[in-house]
Amino acid sequence: MTPRTFAIGALVSAVMALVILVIPFVGVFTSAVLGPLSIALGAVGVSRTKDGGPNRKMALAGLTLGLVALIVLVVFLATGAYSEYAR
Repeated sequence: MTPRTFAIGALVSAVMALVILVIPFVGVFTSAVLGPLSIALGAVGVSRTKDGGPNRKMALAGLTLGLVALIVLVVFLATGAYSEYAR
């Protein structure tokens, strides 16, 4: 596969992880899968692009947003934000 494919996959899965994260119950499990997936795809995309390549920024954006999605998920779980919906 091309670096562009990995970059697009990383960005799409990271955005989906962040958007779905606000949905109770579904967001926890989906973001727990899509976050690491976007990190992995972004890392592969960055490593396969040359310096200054056109898809490097997109892969870095997917990698960064995947990390943000995982951090927000951990904060939500640590603070009990989803426990309010369980009542």
